Amino acid sequence: MKKTFFLFPVLLGLFLANCFSIMRIEGNSMKDKFNDGQFILILKNIFVFDYKQGDIATVKVLNKGNKKITFVKEIIGCPGDIVTKYFSSENCSRIIVTNSSQIMHYYPKETLRGCENITLHSKVSTKLNNHYYLLGNNYLHSTDSRNFGSVTKNQLQGKVIFSF
Repeated sequence: MKKTFFLFPVLLGLFLANCFSIMRIEGNSMKDKFNDGQFILILKNIFVFDYKQGDIATVKVLNKGNKKITFVKEIIGCPGDIVTKYFSSENCSRIIVTNSSQIMHYYPKETLRGCENITLHSKVSTKLNNHYYLLGNNYLHSTDSRNFGSVTKNQLQGKVIFSF
C-alpha cells in the first residue's frame, strides 16, 4: 500500500510534465495580452487537437544564425485561409485573412499612426495549405510570420492556456 501511495504522485508529476510547460515572456511583442516577465502555462502540442484563429501559441523557428528560437504569437490564419498582405510606399501595411466562411479579419486591430489616409497599392495573397499564420499584438515591434513565414503544426509547440 505504501509503495502505491508513493508511486501515484511520481506518475502524476511525470504526466503533468509531459502535458504542460511554463514559459517566461521576454519582450513586448504581445503587449496588451502579456507583459515582459510574465509567465504562461502551455498545453503541449501533442495534446492540442485543433488550433483556431485567435489562439495564442508558442512556435519554434530558426533565426538567421540557424538557432531555434521560441516565440509566443496569436494565430490569425489557419489551414485553408487566404492571407493577403497589402503594402504602401509609406510602410503602412495591413493584413487581411479570409477564412472558409468569408469573414474578413483585419490586422493590426488598432490604426497605425500616420497610416489613416494612406492608399495601400500592392498586395501578395497566399493560401495556407497545412500552415498557420502568426502575428504579435505589438505589430510594429514583433518578429512573426511576416518575418519567418507561415508555420506547420509541427512547428507549433503548444497553446497558451493561462498566464500569471
